[in-house]
Amino acid sequence: MKGIIQSSILILVLGFLCIQGFAQNIDQKEIASLQSNCDGVYFPNKKLIADSWGKSLSFFDIKEGDNIADIGSKSMTFAGILSIFTPKANFYCEDIDSACTTSEQAQKVLNYYSKIKGEPINSTITPVIGTETSTTLATAFFDKVIIDNSLHEFSEKALMMKDIRKILKKNGVLYLRESLGRTNGELHMGCDQALFDEAHLVEFITQQGFKLIKSEDSQIPTGAFLSKLFLFIKI
Repeated sequence: MKGIIQSSILILVLGFLCIQGFAQNIDQKEIASLQSNCDGVYFPNKKLIADSWGKSLSFFDIKEGDNIADIGSKSMTFAGILSIFTPKANFYCEDIDSACTTSEQAQKVLNYYSKIKGEPINSTITPVIGTETSTTLATAFFDKVIIDNSLHEFSEKALMMKDIRKILKKNGVLYLRESLGRTNGELHMGCDQALFDEAHLVEFITQQGFKLIKSEDSQIPTGAFLSKLFLFIKI
């Protein structure tokens, strides 16, 4: 009996050490190296994500098995961050940047955020190259679409929204995190693109065949004075 107990304790200790070796506080040099080519957001540990972005991440309400299109995702790090706190889902990360939206970059994101999570991320991240007017994604396939602080950078907003509505299933939902101007047309401090104010943003999205369900202030910084999260449903 004593030998069994000792063996069990040893297994628990080794398991704990294994987890500790996986969940790390990542060195800034590694983060700088990852960001050097395709930017992206790389947190050094899980606690920092939970403390700073946690409430806003829960807004997305991802369910196991969801097919999710992340539009304008480039580095795909937002899908990696969401995957730490959500059940297994399938992320299709679309962008027009073929240099960064690659299988190699997707694997880097999965590897990095698996370290942060402390176990392998079991969600999938699939890179997809779109165009200025189309996501190139499958029609009526997606449960959810995320536009993460990139709507103001779309050159053909109405055409892209038409395509996004097309790829959603019946009653599919659109999650929008967006920088907002204090006045309509105010320029974003980072990319110098014109921003919607809240009223004009909601009006624009509803004109594209969506209904606003709820919104709340975002804890996630966007490089603008104002930032909100919106949930719309396809109608």
